[in-house]
Amino acid sequence: MWATGIVASLFLASPTSATYLGLFGRANRLCPAVVDTIAVTSTVSITVPAVTVTVSPTLPLASSDPAVATCLSDTQATSIVGLWKSILTHADRNVANSTAQRLITNEFLGTSDSINSLAGTSLGNATFSGKDAFITATLEAPPIALLTTLDIFHDCSRIAFYWAATGVGSGAEEIRGIDLLYLTDDQSQINMAMTEFNSLAWAKDVGWKSQRTDGTQY
Repeated sequence: MWATGIVASLFLASPTSATYLGLFGRANRLCPAVVDTIAVTSTVSITVPAVTVTVSPTLPLASSDPAVATCLSDTQATSIVGLWKSILTHADRNVANSTAQRLITNEFLGTSDSINSLAGTSLGNATFSGKDAFITATLEAPPIALLTTLDIFHDCSRIAFYWAATGVGSGAEEIRGIDLLYLTDDQSQINMAMTEFNSLAWAKDVGWKSQRTDGTQY
């Protein structure tokens, strides 16, 4: 995320780079369909005068798709978001750095037009290219005092995290935003994050002055 303090540290990459396109390809991949079939076999013998009938019914109940057993759970999603939040709030920078090194892949890509707009860079460009660029910028910025989870929802490999930040700069405005976290195939690390938030409220909190077309200031 996070403007002021990280603006000077933003490391921009072209959206046409191979890494950028490769991660977007993975991010847009649909979660595999879940098809459950379970085979249950039993034998029933029925005796009638001079006739024995044997029946072996089979019901399609056994799972044939490995995605069924590996899809991201609610507990896993909540845990990943908790770790992500601990990096952004970084009460202890050493601990936050250690967490980030484990949680984020080397080829990490971060995109945020909210940050780009505050940094004065072109919209649509990558904001952080690589794990080191993101960690350096995040840990050099003032920590967010309070980052509250408003909602989490996910599929097998992506998490949407809706949040509210208080205590940024003057703390005059609460800032709301959403992070879309994209996970590796084994769901153990984050390889891409898309972050958008109320950049006007953030700018006000850190001392920017905005003037409306009627001349009044925000």
